[in-house]
Amino acid sequence: MDLPILDIRPCKYVLSSLANIALDQAIESNKPYCYFNASLGSKIQRNALMMRRLEETLNNDTSGLSLRFQPQINLKTNTLSGVEILLRWHDAELGHVSPTDFEFELTETGLMQEPEQAL
Repeated sequence: MDLPILDIRPCKYVLSSLANIALDQAIESNKPYCYFNASLGSKIQRNALMMRRLEETLNNDTSGLSLRFQPQINLKTNTLSGVEILLRWHDAELGHVSPTDFEFELTETGLMQEPEQAL
């Protein structure tokens, strides 16, 4: 029985896409170049999954989002001077997601107003 030989080299469209991802990473990190590697690929996949899950959370079930209130104390008078409201997210698939991870994504995609409306 003869088996077909498969060409598993990436096509020009895949290579172009990977090159664009590396270029975006180089621009973002203010470097003259960046190589696409497994680490960068994993980061891109996690960000895509995180954005998909975040959109699902905002559109369907906001129970994973919660607010934490952090008091601001005036050290001179030892009195409460204000409260900072912090958004936290726990996802069933991703676990606890760092605010620095998802707040950047919210800002970049224009979804920043949605958590305020959802909560």
